[in-house]
Amino acid sequence: MLIALPLAAFTKGRLKEACLDFILIFGFIAGVFGTVGAAQNYNAYPVLSIDNVSSAITHCISAFASIFIGITGISELKMKNMWITFSILITVVLLAQIANIIVPYNYMFLEFHDGTPYSIFYDLVNGNLVLYKLIVVGLFVILIGIFYLIKTKVNVRHKSES
Repeated sequence: MLIALPLAAFTKGRLKEACLDFILIFGFIAGVFGTVGAAQNYNAYPVLSIDNVSSAITHCISAFASIFIGITGISELKMKNMWITFSILITVVLLAQIANIIVPYNYMFLEFHDGTPYSIFYDLVNGNLVLYKLIVVGLFVILIGIFYLIKTKVNVRHKSES
């Protein structure tokens, strides 16, 4: 969201639309799973530690941006923008990977599952980081495809009812 929100605010045309799509798709999911789903962090850090509070704030901003975009209808999930949305994802993944190497951290759970359901895939590939990362990114790509597919099906159904 650190990249997609400013791009959506300061660009025009298809890039703006694709950024809004990206935020709509990933913002709410990041918000829910980054706050509620991050309950395993409460065992590692005090609940009101800077790590937990900053994580909650960051993920809640993503969720509320997504909710705003969804309620106002400013994202239309046009199929022609899907490839730009994929490109935004790949850019964000590459930047997260660079940050993971430099910081080191675990942005987007690309380095380790940290107790998330990604542990299923981590175990499936016996900890092979290359395969694990490909699966995680592949799941993000599938998620984008599902959102666009649902929107297409809703549009087709809406047109047939009219």
